[in-house]
This record gives sequence, C-alpha cells and structure tokens, in this order.
Amino acid sequence: MRELPIIMGADSVRAILDGRKTQTRRVVNKKALDRFKLSPSGELFGSFNESNPEWVIYPTVDDAPYRVGDRLWVKETWGVGCRPDPNSGWVDGIEYKADESYLDDIESLPLRVIDDQDLDKYQRAGWNSPMFMPRWASRITLEITDIRVERVQDISEKDAKAEGISRDTAYECNGWVPSYNDPDSGGYADYIAAYRTLWDSLNAKRGYSWESNPWVWVISFKQIHNQKEE
Repeated sequence: MRELPIIMGADSVRAILDGRKTQTRRVVNKKALDRFKLSPSGELFGSFNESNPEWVIYPTVDDAPYRVGDRLWVKETWGVGCRPDPNSGWVDGIEYKADESYLDDIESLPLRVIDDQDLDKYQRAGWNSPMFMPRWASRITLEITDIRVERVQDISEKDAKAEGISRDTAYECNGWVPSYNDPDSGGYADYIAAYRTLWDSLNAKRGYSWESNPWVWVISFKQIHNQKEE
C-alpha cells in the first residue's frame, strides 16, 4: 500500500466530508498519452508494444499513476493559529478553510501529536496553500477502490453525483433545466451540465477544457478515518 498526496478544492473537501463525493477525475497527461496508440479518428486503442509495433496493448490500471488500494491524503487550504481553551488558556492548532474546522495539537490532530516548532514553521498571516500542507496536517485519507480511463464527456449522471454534484451545486452552476411540461415543479437538476461548469473552472485555463474532451483517470475511493498515534 502506498500513500500519495492529492490536492482537493474547498467544494470537493466539503463534498467528501458530507459523504457525497466518492470519485475524482484527473487528466491523463501528455507523457502517459504518448504511450497510447491513436486511430485516425483519435480514439484511444492502447499502448505500443515496442517489440511489435503492430500489436496493441489496451490500457489498464497499470498505466495509471495510482493503484487500487493506494491511499491518498488530501491537501487542502489551511492555516495555523491558536484558540482559547478552558483548561490551558490557549491551544495551538490548524484551521481548514473549506469548513472552518479547527483541530488542536493536543487532542485532535490526526496521525500524531506534533511539536509546537512544527506548527511555527507554517504560521503566517492568512491561509497556506494546499501545496505546502505536510502529511501530519492532513485530516482526510482516501482509499482507492477502482480506476478506469475514459473521456471526460463520457461521465454519466450517476458519476456526476459521485463527483459531489448536489442539486444545490447544480443550481449554482446553472445546471438547472426548467420543466416546461410542469412549470410549477421549478425544473430539474442537470448534474452533468453542472459538472461541466466545475470542470472548466478548474481545467480550461490549463488547456483541458470540457470542449477539448481530454482523457481522464476516473478514480473511485472511500474515506478512511485517520487515527492519532498514541
């Protein structure tokens, strides 16, 4: 079993904590795609067998950067500070921007109680980038249960929900379709349309817009609750 970091935005963190998000999609990068053979239509056949270029090996989870059974520790926006404590005056700890949760360094921090010097290294005005979150500060651990590869536009409504899209999210992302047959119903949620909006907000500027329909690793997971070391 490997433990690997993965960055999640605030919406994704809240959806995981709520139990709504059990999937994430990550772009198959160019280096990985170079191992795949494309037909004239651009469809993904498989990876080249260099000893026999005519033989095509279909991609499997072995081509993915992750493996079923790997654990992913979530890196999110966070900060270091202190809060009043009825027993000790003040106590240092970590606050998480996604839901403003606070974990103190005496009882609550996952994995182990850490030295105040560790906290001091990260203390600054404002929030810390997820990129700089150390393992001991992560409060969410995920275990990969399945991996597959597909185009991002192949997502189903069921999978869009597994990405954490809720009816409220659909409404906020204009993924809400009026019901002309029943105007009083207010309409219905288009989860795929909402996911498209979220996808573009995160990936379009990186060159992986929904319209470009990139290949993605579809990673399914379950949450593992951290245990503090004694």
